[in-house]
Amino acid sequence: MAYNSDNRSERLLQGRRFTTDNLSLGQEAFTDVFDLGAGEILTDDGLIPTGSTQLAYSGSSQNGGVISGSVVNPSIETDVSVLKYHYRKKLKQAADGQREVYYFTTSDPSSVSDTVTSDQLIESDQQTNFVSPKYIIASDSPNNTESSTPGYKVVVYKDTSSTASGITASPSDPASYVFDFKTGVLTWVGSNQPASNQFVYITTYQYIGRTLRSQIDDGSIGGGGSDITIQEEGSSLSTAATTLNFVGTAVTATGNGAVKTITINTAGSSLDIDSQVDGTGITVDSTDKLIISDAGTEKKINVSQLFDTADFDTEVAANSAVNANTNKVTYPSADSTKVGYISVTQAVDLDTIEDEATRTSIWSVGASSGKYTFSGPGLSGTENAPAIYLMRGEKYRFAVNASGHPFRIQTSAGAYNAATQFTDGLTNLGTASGNVEFNVQFDAPDTLYYVCQAHSGMGNVIHILNKRVDGLISGSAGIVAGLVGQDLNIGTLTATKVITNIVSQSISFATGSNKFGDEITDTHQITGSLKLSGSFSFSSIDGGNF
Repeated sequence: MAYNSDNRSERLLQGRRFTTDNLSLGQEAFTDVFDLGAGEILTDDGLIPTGSTQLAYSGSSQNGGVISGSVVNPSIETDVSVLKYHYRKKLKQAADGQREVYYFTTSDPSSVSDTVTSDQLIESDQQTNFVSPKYIIASDSPNNTESSTPGYKVVVYKDTSSTASGITASPSDPASYVFDFKTGVLTWVGSNQPASNQFVYITTYQYIGRTLRSQIDDGSIGGGGSDITIQEEGSSLSTAATTLNFVGTAVTATGNGAVKTITINTAGSSLDIDSQVDGTGITVDSTDKLIISDAGTEKKINVSQLFDTADFDTEVAANSAVNANTNKVTYPSADSTKVGYISVTQAVDLDTIEDEATRTSIWSVGASSGKYTFSGPGLSGTENAPAIYLMRGEKYRFAVNASGHPFRIQTSAGAYNAATQFTDGLTNLGTASGNVEFNVQFDAPDTLYYVCQAHSGMGNVIHILNKRVDGLISGSAGIVAGLVGQDLNIGTLTATKVITNIVSQSISFATGSNKFGDEITDTHQITGSLKLSGSFSFSSIDGGNF
């Protein structure tokens, strides 16, 4: 015959097509034969606990308890509910009243004779998707849902009590019934059905996690639910997103259709200038817009919404070196009642300006041709390894940009010597790219040397001088050693003692005092010829070898 119902059922169960009984089972083609609804596909099945230690519920006090996905995966990004524990839930018997079949419904039977509406239709409150022992490890598979070390084997009771707490009967023999975990239908085997005055109870775990249907409906799977890549300044976050959560009292999200509108209200909000990163330009243009730009991208905000004029005035005065009512920064317009007002054209860090102003000099330090290069005060352009002159009690900065040449200061000449390195008043020594700050102490030595830690011959001397109350400079006469081969033009030179040793040079005195020496014992040695023009007189002469 062409059709055989038994053969057809067997072939469908084995994933084969049924065409005719004339073909054997092995001759039929394999195919997908089961028609599964999206609501029957469990998408969180990987979060179902697989061991007794993950099942915390096994008693009456835990009835209705929920196990979340984080029990299995503690690092889950968004936690979800996976299982629900039902302790001794009362089942409702089939519509035929034979007490052979019972259904797991949301509503409890009102009496032992209460039945479902129809056995041919699924009840509107019928519950499905219960968890069977196939999900648990083999060693825990014998454990039932009421064990102290719980498992997934259901526990079933037949009892005359109308409440779970009143049950006195022992659990029914598992061989006396069959429970369909997928549909939630319990069928009694043979003549083991309950008596007409008995209720049926079951203890089980139910899957309440997401299904393919629920995720299609909420957009997390399927059309409209594609992942969105979130970027910050062009760099993608580590994970994609399906939900964007806008937070803040000034943010409002609206829209019921496919288009959503995000409104950001800046009125009454504040701008934290301190949080701006280096390289971000902040200016105010002629239309009273605050412009925040970075890499060519500009965003404009109405300044009048950000600053209260009086508060802005007060804050600038209080948080900088500017005194109240003097040199105040004003916005949006000049106030003729204030002295020395200035208009805001660019946002600046006043604390930084004050700190920078305390430095006497700042030199840019580089490296070229085996020498440190300096540019800054006292130098014409960029010079190689110049001698540097500093004042005690002053602050200086060496802005070093000399890759591979760590900048050091020491008390000895020549190559770098860790034993003689000088650190008093210095910060960030040893950098090849950064600022070396030098707060010259009052007890600093007269002579220091800047050197490269890695290479010899790159540095030179640093002379440390004093600054007197009258403004004159004093220090070791050794500084003249740095002027060998140069012209020295001094108006008035006052010294406690002058020792002259003039070699192949000239010395002349202008009209006025030309006294050369104070005592008869003063010695002035001249190598070479002495040429005199005009008169030459002596107050006394020691003939000697004259």
